[in-house]
Amino acid sequence: MAPESTVQMADESRAAVPGKAARPSRPDYDKHDQEVASIDAEIDRLRKEQDALKERLNKTDTRKGPAAEKRNRLVSRLQEIRTEQSGLRKSRGKVFDRQASLAASIGKNTAALKAQQAKLTYKSTGEIDEAIAQREGQIESGKLRIVEEKRLANEISGLRRARKHVEQTEALQKMIDADVVELAEVDAQLGDTNAQALSEEHER
Repeated sequence: MAPESTVQMADESRAAVPGKAARPSRPDYDKHDQEVASIDAEIDRLRKEQDALKERLNKTDTRKGPAAEKRNRLVSRLQEIRTEQSGLRKSRGKVFDRQASLAASIGKNTAALKAQQAKLTYKSTGEIDEAIAQREGQIESGKLRIVEEKRLANEISGLRRARKHVEQTEALQKMIDADVVELAEVDAQLGDTNAQALSEEHER
């Protein structure tokens, strides 16, 4: 399960970049734990049903007639249970693997984002564009001395170089945001397994 602090780091990194859309909701790990427990309980229930079917099979007459048909139905259901158990385990394993991968990606990219932002004076391309426009306006006013125009021209060149670095941080932020959203979706997949359907079928 992804540690909560990892997602908090992603939230903090988003706060450092103004002008972004509202951050995605943090995955509900309490709900995740409940869903994992539900799947474990369903696997345990299927295991008990499997044991009960085996016991009934051992007691069922194998001769022709209704008893044989009943035995065949039990054998068929026993095979279905084995398939359902296998599917639940595989589904859960894939979800956990993806969660771990996303958590690692969020942690790595958040650390890289913070390191890049610490070196930047401007945190967004919008801020840099505004600063460039302001200096260009001063130059175009024709009120500055040549030396002042050259100074501003050099500043504009530096700002354009800095803009490329800010673009990299914004791209990294988008990657973090996408991973946080996918982490929430992957976590929700635990609730999409057929455990509930199997439980309802057992009650019928």
